[in-house]
Amino acid sequence: KKIPTSNFSLCSVSTCEHLCYDRPSGYICSCKPGYILAEDGHRCIKEDPCKFGSCSQHCKAQGTSRYCHCDPDFELLEDKFTCRSIDSDPPRIIYTNRHEIRISNLYSRGSSVPLISHLRNSIAIDYYYEGPGELWLFWTDIAADIIYKGKLKGQILTNITLIVSYGIWTAEGLAVDWFAKNVYWVDSWLDQIEVSNFNGTARMTVLRGSMKNLRALTLDPSKGLMFWTDWEETNPRIERATMAGNDRKIVFRVLEVTSGGWPNGLTCDYFAERLYWIDAKSDSIHTIKYDGTDHREIIRDSSRLAHPFAITVFENNVYWSDWRVTAIIRV
Repeated sequence: KKIPTSNFSLCSVSTCEHLCYDRPSGYICSCKPGYILAEDGHRCIKEDPCKFGSCSQHCKAQGTSRYCHCDPDFELLEDKFTCRSIDSDPPRIIYTNRHEIRISNLYSRGSSVPLISHLRNSIAIDYYYEGPGELWLFWTDIAADIIYKGKLKGQILTNITLIVSYGIWTAEGLAVDWFAKNVYWVDSWLDQIEVSNFNGTARMTVLRGSMKNLRALTLDPSKGLMFWTDWEETNPRIERATMAGNDRKIVFRVLEVTSGGWPNGLTCDYFAERLYWIDAKSDSIHTIKYDGTDHREIIRDSSRLAHPFAITVFENNVYWSDWRVTAIIRV
């Protein structure tokens, strides 16, 4: 607020709840320790020591202090923030470039190895961890209209099996339920979400209707929840339901994000119970809680965000693939 007088304390007419400081252009409010300024710039609200970004995995508040701790199989590093896997096997990333599925050491650039080649157009992939050094991979091919699985041991993919080959048109998103050993997928041509067991039997439609352009799918089996993105032109959104298809609701309308509208990749942060997604129209990455609150923009206007497609999270990093940069990037 501007008050045209040189002998007047601007703070005398302020509405600051705690502290006020005079400035030539008007007063500015501040807060006592343990409080932060509310969005209105006047009120003070109690600061949450465990606010977003306080810890790598779990946070415990004690007064105005926070203490980070980790899940089993992770250790807290000396920075008292980072949770790092204690698995002796180095982490790897598995990805598809449409025509191949490849595996790479997460921390060694240029070490990519092909697992399978000569695919037609594979764009969705997920896995089931069977035991040390052994995974089952599941992937879709939207040109062949098929869902496959294969057993990965070390860097060798064997037992490649076709599990769904009929009544499927454009399975753009796929996710594995490791509790019940089921695989879910979204079909953007049929506008529905389906599920089957790992060998393709016991297949059923989980949700259908009020879907226009399904794209990505992610699950949190520990909570019994599934989330998906819809590119509908007038109402691009992120929705959620139980994995049985009940209690469906919209958790975030993407048009609320400036220039947003193409929610591409979607993934869960199971520790923080948050969703991360990529918007390929605004070339940005965002996160919200499972209930749609506490929206945060992670990154925008980066030269390495030209047309982001898929996303995942591991430890303290977000990883994404980009069709134009033709790379996998992390932040």
